[in-house]
Amino acid sequence: MSMEYYQLEKENNYGIVNISQNVFATIAQKAVKDLDGVELAGNVPIRVPGGSNSIDVEISKNNQVNVKLDVLVNYGLNVSNIVHTLQSKIYNDASQMTGIKNILVNIDVRAIKF
Repeated sequence: MSMEYYQLEKENNYGIVNISQNVFATIAQKAVKDLDGVELAGNVPIRVPGGSNSIDVEISKNNQVNVKLDVLVNYGLNVSNIVHTLQSKIYNDASQMTGIKNILVNIDVRAIKF
């Protein structure tokens, strides 16, 4: 079972800081939009209950952030290179914006787009 928020640290003198799953999904969505030759598969970009989704974020009980994307890659491009570039961009952007390093980015290439 996943949590809806990543807890940065236990409560301190100021309180508790939690980061929503949607923050990680939005970072991943922006990374896909910024990279030429790849796009999200499906008609709903971010996970919604009962809907089709292209980005799914889960946060485990041990605060592991798992980002899963379903993408389409344009015909003629090196799939391996573009997916590794996207994976790196999502990880680096999320780490830079949140300070979190405990992030996995899993990408499923669903099809080649002509």
